[in-house]
Amino acid sequence: KVSAAQAIDAVSIAIMAHRRTYESMVVERLSQAGAMQVSPDYDGERKHLPLPVQFLERAGTDVANSPERDRLKFRLISIDAINKGNVPASEFEKDGMAKLMKKPDVPVRGIFFEKGRTYYQSLYADKAVSMGCVECHNAHPNSPRADYHVGDVMGALWVAIAIDEKQ
Repeated sequence: KVSAAQAIDAVSIAIMAHRRTYESMVVERLSQAGAMQVSPDYDGERKHLPLPVQFLERAGTDVANSPERDRLKFRLISIDAINKGNVPASEFEKDGMAKLMKKPDVPVRGIFFEKGRTYYQSLYADKAVSMGCVECHNAHPNSPRADYHVGDVMGALWVAIAIDEKQ
C-alpha cells in the first residue's frame, strides 16, 4: 500500500524531472544552437519556446482542464514571483515557503478541503538549476530580486492529490 506522502513525492519527482529535462535538453540546446529562443511571448512567435516555468504552468493547466482535474493539482509559487499570479495564495503556502527557505530539503505537508474533497498537499523547494534560470530572473525587469545564484531556492512546487473517493 502506498501512502499519500509517497504518492505525492513520486508525482513531484516526475514533474520536476520533466521541467529539468525540458530546460537542459530542449531550451539550452536549441538556444545555444541559435535555432530557437526562450520567450515569455512564445505563443505568437514561431521560433520561440516557452520558459521552463511556462512549460510547467501549461502542463498544470492541461491537468486542470482534464476530466480527472479534481484528482491532481500543481503549480509553482514564489515569494519573489515575477508573475504576481504565482505568489503564495494560502496561509499553508506562505508558511511553507518560509519553512522551505530555512530547510529546502524538507517538504512541507498538509491537508485541505475543497468542493467536498480532501486533498493531501506538499511544497517542495524549487531551486535554480542552471545559469539560464539565474540570468533570466536576475535580469527580468519585474523580478523583485537580482541576486540569485545556481542552487538558490527560487520558490516552490505545490502539489495536491485527492485522498478520498469522489462522492
